Amino acid sequence: MVASPPLDAAPFGLRMKRKKSLLGSTTITPGRFNVPGLLVAVLFLAVVVSGLQQMGVAAWIQPAFNGTALVVAVALSGWASRARVAHARRKQIEAIAAQGAATATRT
Repeated sequence: MVASPPLDAAPFGLRMKRKKSLLGSTTITPGRFNVPGLLVAVLFLAVVVSGLQQMGVAAWIQPAFNGTALVVAVALSGWASRARVAHARRKQIEAIAAQGAATATRT
């Protein structure tokens, strides 16, 4: 007789794939899904989860770590995005100020 997987195995597997792809979208180029980011995220999670399993931690630690890693990655991605926008805005204001100063000295 062929054994079938448990009914809840597929949704958990799909959730993990979504978490890894979301984590991958925050790694290399924040805000965009990309293959290098996905590879870094999968490697990071695989190494850490494997280490946790080898240390023999409680069963609830692995999903807690995955969720925490996802929340931290999304928070850092949002912070990096806001910092990038603020830097671009600062440069734009400096360019406008320099342009205004150049026109003021001509008149």
